[in-house]
Formats: sequence, structure tokens, C-alpha cells
Amino acid sequence: MTRISLRNTKALRHGACAVHVARAAHVARAVHVARAVSGLALCALLCGAPVHAANVTVDGRAVYNTFVENGRTYVPLRALFEGMGWEVGWDAGARCATIAGAGCTYEIRENAYGLSGTSDIASDVPNVNRGGKLYIPIRAAAKALDGAVAYHRGSVTVETPANSAPAGGSSAGTPDTGAFWSEDDLYWLSRIIEAEAGGEPMEGKIAVGNTILNRVASGDYPDTIYGVIFDKQWGTQYTPTSNGTIYNTPSADSVEAARRCLSGENLVGDCLFFLNPDIAKSFWIVNNRTFYCSIGDHDFYL
Repeated sequence: MTRISLRNTKALRHGACAVHVARAAHVARAVHVARAVSGLALCALLCGAPVHAANVTVDGRAVYNTFVENGRTYVPLRALFEGMGWEVGWDAGARCATIAGAGCTYEIRENAYGLSGTSDIASDVPNVNRGGKLYIPIRAAAKALDGAVAYHRGSVTVETPANSAPAGGSSAGTPDTGAFWSEDDLYWLSRIIEAEAGGEPMEGKIAVGNTILNRVASGDYPDTIYGVIFDKQWGTQYTPTSNGTIYNTPSADSVEAARRCLSGENLVGDCLFFLNPDIAKSFWIVNNRTFYCSIGDHDFYL
């Protein structure tokens, strides 16, 4: 018969209590961490790209009820094209809209990628129905209007041929300098700068921010800062989105660098790429892109 002394019994109880306390502490730490993550970052972690309004103008006129999802800007089909003087129809049975104007006719179907009609317009993201309204990507809408899309400090502008400014003039759709970036733009740009260039001098921080904004302006990448940072079309673009450092609180210098980038300061021209050659694990950029300059520990490429 096995005998357990009172001392052993107390030890067992003490051990069980210690395990219980350790588990409780672990849970408490997990709750603390979860609460520490900002609502916006937590949403990004759990839900993917956030949905929020975009600042969109067409020929100088604001377009309302827009949103950004997965790095793409969407506009309401009817409101946009009727505002431009086009005729808009809707076939509820076919879940298909038709638009006609400027000598062109198009069909736009829910969940289809692009517009079909006078000349088919392709899109890399689908048309979507939100609250009974059909939305299409701004780039597809601009092509239908034969317009040009520009991205400027968090705003999207479309200028059509009918509203082109005369030589030497400025268009009604061009935003005023320094006025068109949002807190969301500052939030994400300052965090990617901190994560990628936290130890760099101010010039290095600004240069990294420049490459992000250059991608936003390029037709080859998503048209928002968040979309560019979390873009995975060709695999993860920025390591901080994988290791979680993208969610670290930026330093005052990183916030200042982001503000200066959003205000138009540019040190690396049209560069889209950067890497630290001392720690890089892939040299695709070096082998495939054109070197531009070095700032701090980073090399920048077009």
C-alpha cells in the first residue's frame, strides 16, 4: 500500500496551484496583448484589408460613397456615370447594369472582372454589390470614361478629355498641395517606415516612404498605402507584414518622415524597390532592376 505523507500532499497541492496560477497568468497576458493591439491593427489581423472611404474626384467633382478594399478603390456605378451625363440601366434578373454615353456602351455584371462592350475593359478585381448598389474599380471606370487616373497623397483623381486643362493651366481635379492625405495614410506609412527603416537617418526613412508612395501611383500595384504594404500578388512584399513588426508603434522621426513623404518630399525619384544588401536573402531586385542610389544601409532601385 502506497503511503503519501502530509508533506507530499501539500507539495502536490502546491504544484497543482502553481500550474493553475501559471495558466491564469498566461491567459491574462494573452488578454493584455490582445487589448494592446489597436482596433485597426486587430481588424487587419483578423479580417484582412479594412474597408474605408476613399477621397475620389472626377473632373473636380467629389464622388461619394466610395470605399477601398484589398488595396483597390471602388466607386458607385450609377452615381458616377449619371453624374457624367451617361444613361444607366439595370436588369435585376441578369444582375447586370448597362451604361451608355460618349458613343460607348458597356455591360457591367456583378462579380465579373471588368466591363464588356464597345471595347472590353479588364480588371484584376471584381465588380461588387454593396447594399443593393453596384460598385466598380476606379481604374475600370476611368478607362470607360477615357480618363486618366492620378494618385496624390491619399486622394484619387480622374480627369476626362472634356475637362483637360489647357497648356500651362491646372485641372479642376488636381488637389491642392499638402491637403489630401488621411490619418489612415499616415498610420500605415509611418509604421512601414519604422519597421523597415527605424534605425536609418531621416533621409533613409523618407526614401523608404517614397518607394511606397511610388507604388501607390503605379498601375502595377494597389492604389492605397495599406494595399501596397500588404500586397501579396507576387508573394509577401515587406517582411514586417509577416513577422508582425508592421504593428509596432512608430517613433516620432518615422511619423515625421511619413508626413514629409505625404507632403511631397522625394529623395529617390521613381524608385519602387529597396533592400539592405548586407542582410537580404533574395537578390532578385539587384539582378532585375536598375540601381538608383544608396541612402544609409539601403540601396534603391527603379
